[in-house]
Amino acid sequence: MSSNSKLPPFLNQASPLSAITEGLSAFAQRSSEAFKQAQASSPNGAMTDVAKNFRAAVGAQASKLDLVTQEEFQVQRALLEKSIAKLAELTQKITDLEAQIVQNNSLKTPENRAASGISAAPNSIQN
Repeated sequence: MSSNSKLPPFLNQASPLSAITEGLSAFAQRSSEAFKQAQASSPNGAMTDVAKNFRAAVGAQASKLDLVTQEEFQVQRALLEKSIAKLAELTQKITDLEAQIVQNNSLKTPENRAASGISAAPNSIQN
């Protein structure tokens, strides 16, 4: 996606949570290696239960965090960029319509109608 200067700063970054993601990934790798070493040195695979319990505990804690996947983040980012573009388009249309109203109102004065060659007020009703 292209960088958009109208986006909030944290959305202009390639991956605002990359430091956290990298840290969690490194932690998962180190803990996995430590459990494998402990499991290899323990009799009867006693560390297998510890590893399962640890993974369950880490998973439970991670689920409590307000995290989204990278895919969900990218979808929301795309929607925000589209909304910002639509807002800019509608703002321009409003500005153009306001200018048109001002121009039309200036033609309603008798001096301006005469100068522009308009003989009577538009939509005038005679009884």
